[in-house]
Formats: sequence, structure tokens, C-alpha cells
Amino acid sequence: MGNIFTTILVQPLTNGLILFYKYLGQNLGVAIILFSIFLIFVLRPLTKPYLESMKKIKDIGPQVEKLKKKFGSDKLKFSQAQAELYKQNKINPTAGCLPYILQFLVLIALFQVFTVALSEQEITSGKLNQLLYAPLKFSDGQALNTKFIYMNISKPDTFNIPGISFGFPGLFLILATFAQFLSVKITTPYIKAEEKIAKKTKGNL
Repeated sequence: MGNIFTTILVQPLTNGLILFYKYLGQNLGVAIILFSIFLIFVLRPLTKPYLESMKKIKDIGPQVEKLKKKFGSDKLKFSQAQAELYKQNKINPTAGCLPYILQFLVLIALFQVFTVALSEQEITSGKLNQLLYAPLKFSDGQALNTKFIYMNISKPDTFNIPGISFGFPGLFLILATFAQFLSVKITTPYIKAEEKIAKKTKGNL
């Protein structure tokens, strides 16, 4: 299973990252940013059906509530009416499940790619070169340029204050945390809507 995962996802993503690295300035930090943006655009179509489905479900919420009042405790008739309502509005409640699983797998693979790329000391004898296709392999003596702006991205992004034994988060760690916070704020409404739908569906069975 591990070899299949590596062959299908990890290896192609590794080669994609190094392709960006070699032809866009040979700076690993820049390559990671540009490659990540590229993947966002590539994966974006996978999320579109899910988001559209969630919006439609939210829009017909009042109609679903009317059906609940109309059929009361008759869950079978309510489920049939709800299914017909979804059909009329071209809604698939399960839309987006598979794409999100695929995206999750891509994220896992991407994490492995970054881990390998940032941990290599001797590229030609390390795992990175083993994952690369022949045209992208590094020759003896080559090393990745891991310097980006003020830091070396192969090392933790922290800074030290004289007299204090531990390091403080650097700029990029702070920005990454803020970006994650925004991402959670944006996606939470959709997640709550999905959970609500799942609970209703379970209750109607």
C-alpha cells in the first residue's frame, strides 16, 4: 500500500516541486509557494460541486422545514418528499465526499514531499533523488537552495531573545497560524451545515 501511495502521489508531487524549483529561480521557498498555489488551482474544481451542493441545501432549508411540519412523525413520507425536493433542485447530499478524501490524500503526500525535500543533506545519495524521474535528478555535488528571505526553511522558523532559553515563533509561523485561523472561519459554516444534514438524514432512517 505504501509503495502504491508513493508511486501514485508522493513521487509525482515530488517531481512537480523540483520542476518548479529548477525552472523558477532554484529557490526551494519560492518553489514551495508557487507549487502550492498551482495545486490549489488544480484541486479547486474538486471542491466546487460540494460547495454548490451545500449552498443549494441551505437555500431550500425553509422548504425542508415545511415538509417536516407537514409529515410530522411520518419519517418515511418525509424522507421520500425530501428526496424528491432534492431531485427537483438537482442536489446530491453526498457530493464532494470523494473529492475531499482525494484532497486529504494529496495533503498527506505533500507533507511527505516537503519533509523529504527539507531534510536532505546529501541529495544524490538521499531519498529525494531516488524519487525523481531521470531528467530531474540532481548530479553529484548539487544542493537545494533552502534560503528564503531571512531564514533557512530547512530549520525551524524561530528567533531568540538574549537571556531567554527558548525560541519565539518567527514571522512565517505567525502568518501560517493566522491563515489557518481564517481557513477555519471560512469553512466552519459549511462543516456545520454538513453535520446538520447528516444528523437529519440519520434521524429519518
